[in-house]
Amino acid sequence: MRGVAALAVVFYHVQGALSRGDQSWMPDAVGRLAGGGHFGVNVFFVLSGFVIARSVRNGAMTPAYLGRFTLRRSIRLDPPYWSAIALEVVLIYLGLALFPSLGTPLPSVPQLLSHLVYLQDILGYGHLIPIFWTLCYEFQFYLTFVGLLVLGNVLTRWLHRRFANAAMALLFIGLFLASLGAHHGWIGVARGVALDRWYEFFTGVVAWWVVSGTLPLVALLGTWGLNIALARHPDSLVEVVLIVSVSTLCLLAARSPAFDRRFSARPLQFLGTISYSLYLYHASVGWRVVSLAQHYAGNALPPLLGVATWLSAVLAAIVVGHLGWWAIERPSMRFSRRVTLPDRAGAKAAVTLGREAPAQ
Repeated sequence: MRGVAALAVVFYHVQGALSRGDQSWMPDAVGRLAGGGHFGVNVFFVLSGFVIARSVRNGAMTPAYLGRFTLRRSIRLDPPYWSAIALEVVLIYLGLALFPSLGTPLPSVPQLLSHLVYLQDILGYGHLIPIFWTLCYEFQFYLTFVGLLVLGNVLTRWLHRRFANAAMALLFIGLFLASLGAHHGWIGVARGVALDRWYEFFTGVVAWWVVSGTLPLVALLGTWGLNIALARHPDSLVEVVLIVSVSTLCLLAARSPAFDRRFSARPLQFLGTISYSLYLYHASVGWRVVSLAQHYAGNALPPLLGVATWLSAVLAAIVVGHLGWWAIERPSMRFSRRVTLPDRAGAKAAVTLGREAPAQ
């Protein structure tokens, strides 16, 4: 699902670059499908909730755990992200050297530094690449979710478990409702704060809690029902369909190995493997392919050249995404697994960077 979602976003951005000129050569159905590729982000958010909730299921939820979890996620995610920032800066410099008339603004040092810690939008610097807003949101999701689990564990030391569980349930429900309110514009949110999309991430969390037996199925049905009840415009309806579909597929895949195997075709698994790198690099690469074609042939590309440009942009994004996964993401992933996370049994209390540790 990650691979399909990433490819949908690639189609969306290539389509957006081509839309600067005449696209009469593109069938309407293909154009509409590519134009809806931005909904792949909704898929990512729900999947992230499911995957992160599963990955921390046995964690010893202490403040130290939160620190180690953050370190591990940073080692896993930051090097590919930083390399995407570096690639975009290099391409901007090359573009200005080869085509001075472009006038693309160079990023400032404060803007670059804010990007390194996912604060560019909150600090008002804007995103070097538009897709980076989702990465900032994802990091907020991770820290908020694990931080809340740590808070719940601390409360059980101060209160009776029943009262602590009730307090955390109210907190999660309140945050979910506030997120829906922010998403539909009823609650104001500061720029760059991920509250307006938390409900999608949390739906994935609830799906895992249902799979693990922590919550009954009715809890997930309740999140679906609220989403359906509040959907008022076409985009909201599509988002609801995706939220329900993705969380349902997660349930089916978790409970039925046979169902899971049906989606194990090698091309899909390949796209899933490189999905993060594909997502990171595709805009920088795909946009440049389209821009070069339009620079030399005009924005209104002839039909054959238009098709060739579309295919070349998508293929270039996949190739660079695969290279990025092999050269940067895969080593980062392996290194991140050396940071051990303490489980509830108390094993591996220390962060280990010197040797390989079991994946968690």
